[in-house]
Order: sequence, then structure tokens, then C-alpha cells
Amino acid sequence: EYKVTVRSLPLFTEFDVSYEYPKYTRRPADKGTDPNLRAYRGTKITLLARTNREVKDGLLKFASGGATVAGKPAPGKPDTLSFTFTATEATTYRLSMQTVAGDRNADAPPFSITLDQDLLPKVEVLKPEEPETPVPANGQLAVDGTVGDDFGIDKVRLCLQVDNRALAPVMYEDGKSFRRTKDGTWPNDLTY
Repeated sequence: EYKVTVRSLPLFTEFDVSYEYPKYTRRPADKGTDPNLRAYRGTKITLLARTNREVKDGLLKFASGGATVAGKPAPGKPDTLSFTFTATEATTYRLSMQTVAGDRNADAPPFSITLDQDLLPKVEVLKPEEPETPVPANGQLAVDGTVGDDFGIDKVRLCLQVDNRALAPVMYEDGKSFRRTKDGTWPNDLTY
């Protein structure tokens, strides 16, 4: 007569993701359950990976560069590992774990990290139309243009140079912030 003990293979079963976006995006913290992550560069991500076993430790390994993030048991959740890192590039990653009994999970599938693009601010000078415009030393130069940014415009300054020498920047509307007090947002486009 033989006694057979069967244990399930260690598996990751559920995921909870917390996103803390960079301050400049002015996006509120967010949550999700998809291990395929999507964020802006610089977002702090905390991934809680639930398993079907009590875990000792784990590892998140990025495909690019082979960097790793140690996973620690989540407080009060012996079956869950917590991984915290900052998104710096689009890549894939894999998770591994060791249970308290010493078992390790089989190769986990790769999960993706996609970075949403933060577009560069756009500045267009409409007048004067020529790149160089002579003006008397005591004269004034009228400048018209547009400014745009996907996350909004807080302040605008005009940078000037004379004979390849930079002059002190001129703040548009005396450096006033364009933040709307009514709803706490900023305009995405501005004509000056």
C-alpha cells in the first residue's frame, strides 16, 4: 500500500495594480487588475500578485536588461507578493515565486509594460514671419504665436537672443499661472 500526496503547482492567480502617475501629468492615482501594464514614463507601479499557495518571496524580471525587482509577501496576505517599481521603458516581464514549502512556480507567461507617449510642448511663432528681425535698440518687437501641450500649460516665457547672446526671458502675463481655479485644470492651447 502506498500513500500519495498531491499538491497543486504554485501559480499566480489574480493581480491588483496601483498606479501613481508623475506629478506633472496631474492624473489621480489609479487601480487595475490587468498584469499587462500601461502608464507614462516615471509612473510608480505597485503590483500585488496573488497566488494559490503561501509564499516566501518572489522576483519580477524585466526582459530588457535583465533587471529585477524583489517581491515580498504583502502585509496580512500570506498568499500575495508585492512588487513596486517605476516604469522607465516599454518592455515585458515575468514573475517567479518560492512558496514557504520551497516549491517554485513553472515559467510564468510574459506580461507587457506599455508606455503612453507624453508629447513635447508645441510652440509656433506666427509673427514676425522672418527668423531674424532687425529692431532699433530702443524699439519694440511684437510677437504673436501659439503654445500647446497635451497635459496643459502652466506658464509661458519668451526667450530672446541678440548677437548669439541670450537675454533674460520675458514672462508672458508677468509669469501668471494659467491654472483654472474653477476646476483645477490648465489650458492645452494658448494664443499670445
